Amino acid sequence: MMKKLNLIFGLLLLSSALIFQSCGQARKTTEKVDVIVNPIQNQAQAMVNVFEKHGNYVNAKAAPYMLAADDVFYNKDSYLIIDIRTKADYEKGHIDGAYNVSRDAIIDFLAKKDASQFKKIIIADNDGFESVYAAAVLRGLGYGNVFPLKYGMGSWNSVFAAGWKNSGSSKYQSALVTKAYPKHKKGNLPKVATKATTVSGVIETRAKEVMDDDFIVSIDDVMNNLDQYYIINYWPKDKYNAGHLPGAVMYKPKNLTTNGDLLTIPTDKKVVVYCYTGLSASMPAGYLRLLGYDAYVIKWGANSFMYNQLKAKGWHAYDVAERGGSYPLLKGEKRTEKKAVKVVAGGNSAPAPKPVIKRKKKEAGGGGCD
Repeated sequence: MMKKLNLIFGLLLLSSALIFQSCGQARKTTEKVDVIVNPIQNQAQAMVNVFEKHGNYVNAKAAPYMLAADDVFYNKDSYLIIDIRTKADYEKGHIDGAYNVSRDAIIDFLAKKDASQFKKIIIADNDGFESVYAAAVLRGLGYGNVFPLKYGMGSWNSVFAAGWKNSGSSKYQSALVTKAYPKHKKGNLPKVATKATTVSGVIETRAKEVMDDDFIVSIDDVMNNLDQYYIINYWPKDKYNAGHLPGAVMYKPKNLTTNGDLLTIPTDKKVVVYCYTGLSASMPAGYLRLLGYDAYVIKWGANSFMYNQLKAKGWHAYDVAERGGSYPLLKGEKRTEKKAVKVVAGGNSAPAPKPVIKRKKKEAGGGGCD
């Protein structure tokens, strides 16, 4: 009997020791787990789920949300205007009231502003590509009242339209083909691994990571390295059939969803998107980078390699005489000549929500495929 009691007592002591030891180990493990474990198993899919549930902004009818210079001119007192050009370019001439904020600082700048008091937030750059890209990232964060200035500051004043003036080229028009290339087979989204533990945290982290990315390539780079790129022709099928870059695959605009074409985009290759001018293509490029794709846009789009054909067919060939503006410029460091800029709340567009994420399904802005 005594032996049996001793055995039971011994087992209890052993059990207690194991419990204390395992508890100690559990505490140590917990301390580490809090730092390194991420409960979101597929971060890219988590982001896509949110985007597709709340407005699907990259595929919406109004995308890429560009505003013409005249709209900005007549409403600028109720808009928050952010000029993301270099300080030197800003001082050469800017829109009265515009803040000079570099692209890498724009997220922090908006976080400190009460963005909802402005009818719209306008992003301006030199040519329009960076502003559309930035808008793609910011709308992913939930800023539903962000709009890029169409064609950049060149559309505000032709003094800054030198880039667009020299963009037209038919250098590779003779290399165009009519062969239809198949899409890549459906696969998975890219692997995204941030330390964030919430979907909103993942989106915010990714936005900060990609906001200042170098996403623009030239047509020469693409043509000299065709095997390195998965080329997306981002315009309608009838125009694709009329001629496109060698290897380019036709993607219907605004169909980058999990039930559409999104999963046919390869994750192990550079992806380059082109449209007529490159502006509309800059929005999916920004969206794809948010999701982890190595995405780029051809600067000046098809204007840079088949300009004469675009001109002949009336397909968004850029013409400075038609699109260059003559609105007033404020020179120097001074942001505004006014003592105070009047801010008017309201309007038809929804105020920017706090990140992340609620959007109206229908938003003002220019759609199309420039």
